[in-house]
Amino acid sequence: MQSTRTLKKKMYKVYSCIGYILPLVAAVATAVVTIVLMGIKNYLTDNVCWLRSNPLIISGFIGLTLSMTLITIIAIILVSKNFRNAKSENLEKRQEEFSIYKSVSRVLAVL
Repeated sequence: MQSTRTLKKKMYKVYSCIGYILPLVAAVATAVVTIVLMGIKNYLTDNVCWLRSNPLIISGFIGLTLSMTLITIIAIILVSKNFRNAKSENLEKRQEEFSIYKSVSRVLAVL
């Protein structure tokens, strides 16, 4: 059986991958596909470091943002469902879990 510390390290790696690496891969893939379809000259503006306001370019990043937001909302729904279904004998532990759930809900509201 794994120790709690080992399990936390393993889960940290999984969450880091989900939180940092997957969005990076998705953003790079979106940029590469857009550059291949539109060309690099049609991707960036000439005078400033900004994307052109081409609907194809903007829709690629909006789609990516919406999909990441949807994944986040689904994850929070699943976590909250697990918190509600958890049968905890220790009231103090249950209150701590509820506090974490409230914090996550506040962060989601800010986002």
